[in-house]
Amino acid sequence: MKNDVKVRLALRGINKVMTSPGAVAEVARVANRRRAAAGPGHRVIVYPHKRTARAFIEQEDVKQARKDPGGKALLRVVSGE
Repeated sequence: MKNDVKVRLALRGINKVMTSPGAVAEVARVANRRRAAAGPGHRVIVYPHKRTARAFIEQEDVKQARKDPGGKALLRVVSGE
């Protein structure tokens, strides 16, 4: 049996969904959960973008960066270790 299904994506609509307040809130929620798992000394930055919701987790200060060079705590959280 042959399936000739064609799908046309409406990129403007997808971008609206990906930048909606709900999507931004979900991205921020996941980022905050991962920040908490990484331990103290990290912060979340929600970064608006024209096509998608984004959030970054970074070390709060130089003291934290010296304590955890290379961001190993964050890498463990992201990789699931």
